[in-house]
Amino acid sequence: MSVRIDGSSGGIVNAYNAGARRSGEVVYSTEDLSLGLHALKITKVSGKYMLLDSLAVYGAVAGPDMNCDVADHCTSLRNIVN
Repeated sequence: MSVRIDGSSGGIVNAYNAGARRSGEVVYSTEDLSLGLHALKITKVSGKYMLLDSLAVYGAVAGPDMNCDVADHCTSLRNIVN
């Protein structure tokens, strides 16, 4: 899959596994972002399927489309497409 943050390439991530399906595994992370709003785009570049079972944002400030818990784990379902 291709990862883009704020329009810049975050690289290509190979999450292929020939064995049993894995879940809850971190396949991409970054600590190079400044405070503020960011746009994340993940695109399937090969294979038949791409499944996203989790997305975590740490240290975020809740925006109008986000929910954060007391540990600053924030989630947003805005702009997620098939």
